[in-house]
Parts: sequence; structure tokens; C-alpha cells
Amino acid sequence: MAARDLLLEIGSEEIPARFMPGGLRQLREKTGELLKEYHLTFEDVLTFGTPRRLVVLVKNLAGEQTAREEKIKGPSREVAFDSEGRPTKAALGFAAKLGLKVEELDLERVGQKEYLSAVQKISGEKTAEILMNLLPLLIKTLTFPKNMFWEESRTRFPRPVRWLLCLYGNEVIPFTYAGLTAGSETRGHRFLAPGPITVRDPAHYFRSLKESGVVVDQEQRSQMIKEKVLAAAAGQQLQACIDPALLEEVVFLVESPEAILCSFPESYLQLPREVLVTTMQSHQRYFPV
Repeated sequence: MAARDLLLEIGSEEIPARFMPGGLRQLREKTGELLKEYHLTFEDVLTFGTPRRLVVLVKNLAGEQTAREEKIKGPSREVAFDSEGRPTKAALGFAAKLGLKVEELDLERVGQKEYLSAVQKISGEKTAEILMNLLPLLIKTLTFPKNMFWEESRTRFPRPVRWLLCLYGNEVIPFTYAGLTAGSETRGHRFLAPGPITVRDPAHYFRSLKESGVVVDQEQRSQMIKEKVLAAAAGQQLQACIDPALLEEVVFLVESPEAILCSFPESYLQLPREVLVTTMQSHQRYFPV
């Protein structure tokens, strides 16, 4: 079967910004690890995140597992054959389990003993079937500094999960997690386009959310924030101070960033610069100019 892109979106209430970088890193790493563990080949794993969604995109995920050979170890020679060299029930049972005759089995030395063994060819299962179990497991492996419980199954997640979207190409993978069944619907910006959006395939997902006020790519949001902040300050012949740590936090506080130049009474300038900057950055998440 032909390879297709896989898209998983975990939609939730707003996740704390400080949880997001680590969550996305885990999502990328654990997705790759699980796919390899299940013998599914792919081109790349990309992750995206906003306050309301964790997204993983697997590029060119194979349509089925890689066919492989697996060596099966059976009983030792002493157990498999009697004193006259005739196969015992242990040998006959091992051969029958593999659909072979005893004479078709091999003897392999391991340490000081010989064991019956056979090489079994394992054909690949279809990816869509594997994903039904793999994806809930993937979400369960994610860990965060703090979690919440919000429904009967006692699911653990930083904030309540409100929807799941999962598309393998244009095929929905309807796995269940946290009392929800994955489908083809996402949500736009909470205020600009709050309604449900039906998605046809992974490429359509990114286009649809952009049209609905959501910039899914955190790197793109980061660049937008820098450009808009610098431009707003430059418009008044000012220079903005963009702290990298604050920028990363703000990236995960917004889905559609805009910059507004604000002011405060000049009397506050009597305070030390460090006090003003710390207050703006740490308490208000503002970029000082």
C-alpha cells in the first residue's frame, strides 16, 4: 500500500505555556520510537503546538508494516528428544505451533546447550489497523509537570481534552481516548472562528486553520511576533527588547499573534529600569521598549 501522511491533533483547553516545549519534544520523540517499534517506516516526524492543540505530522508513513523474519527459540535438545532421538511432545508441539514438521526445525547452540529454533516470516499488518492501538498508547506516554483528571476514566492530561482529530491521508482513524473518538473535525481560533471545521486530509488541515485564525506552526508564530513587535516599536522610533525566554512563552500563549504599542505614565520612569523590565516581562508578558 502507498505511503500517506498521518496527522494527529489533540485538542484541549489552554495548556500552560511552560509545558508546551517539552510536550512537543516528547511527542516527536515518542512518535518516532513507537513507529519503529511497530516496524512502520516513515520519512519524518514534525510537531506543532498552540495553547489549545498538540499536533504531530508523520510524513510518508508506510501503508503496512515491513515484512520481516523472526527467529523463534524452542525447547532444548534434551527436552525435545528422548534417549533414542525421537521427538517428544515438546518438540511436536513447538513444530505444530509454527506449522512445521520437526525435521524442518533447526538446532541452534546457545551457550552450552542446543535448542530447537525456526525462522518465521512475518507479513506486515496494515498501518491503519495498527494505529488504532498505537495512538492511544502514544498519548498515554506523554508526561507533564502537572496533570488534571476530568472524566470517569481518570485520564491524565495537563488540561481537559476536548476533541481528537486523526487522519491517515484522507482516512479517519477512529481510535478512542479520554472518552472521545477521533474524527475529522478540528476547531478554529476560540474567538475569531470558534466553530468546528471538517478536515479532508493533512494538507487541508493547515490551510483550514490558517483561514480560521490559527497559525499552527510555532516557529512561524515566533517569527511573526518578532517582526510585529519590532515594527510597532520602529514606527515610533523606538527599539524593542525581545527576551528569548519571554518570546518562547508568548509563542505558546497565542494562536494568532498581533503587536500593540502601549504606554504608561512617565512618573513610573522614576523606578529603576530593572524593576520596570522585570514587571513587564515576568508579570505581564510584555516586550519592553
